[in-house]
Amino acid sequence: MVRYVRISVVIGGFIAAAVVVGGLRAQTAVPGQAPLKLTLDEAIQRGVAYAEAGADIIFIESPESEAELAECGRRIDKPLLANMVNGGRTPMLPADQLKALGFSIAIYPAVGFLSAGEALRRAYTDLQQNGTSTAAVPMYSFTEFSKLIGFEDVWEFERRYAESE
Repeated sequence: MVRYVRISVVIGGFIAAAVVVGGLRAQTAVPGQAPLKLTLDEAIQRGVAYAEAGADIIFIESPESEAELAECGRRIDKPLLANMVNGGRTPMLPADQLKALGFSIAIYPAVGFLSAGEALRRAYTDLQQNGTSTAAVPMYSFTEFSKLIGFEDVWEFERRYAESE
C-alpha cells in the first residue's frame, strides 16, 4: 500500500511529504518552483520536515564536507543515509566515522561499476599490448565465473527439465 502524508509546510517551493510503502516510510517531495540548489540549512530544514511528517530515514543530497555531514547528524534526529560515490561531492569516509557523525546507513552505488570499468580497461590494454590475455591481469577462471553467476543451477535445471532427444 502506498499512501502520501502531506505536511502543512512548503519549504523552498517543495511540499515535504512522507511515503508509506509496506509499512516503511521514506521521504519524497513534490516540486513546485524549485531552486536549482538548496543551501545546507534549507536541505536540513527539509529533512527535519520529512522527519516530522513520519519518514523513517532521511537523505540529504551531497553534503560537501565532513563538517556538513556532522551538521546533518547534529540537527536531524532520524536515521540518516549517506550516498558514498567515489569521485562525488560528498567525502568518502569509513563507516565508523559516518556512524560517529550520525549516519546509520551508507550506500556505495558506484563502487561496482567503477571497479568493473577499471578492470575492463586493464584487460583490454593487456590484450592490445600482448595480442592475447596474460596472467598480468587477475581474472576468474571460466569455471569459477560460471559458479559465481549461477550456471551450475541453470545446468541442473536443464538436466532436470529439458526434453531429451
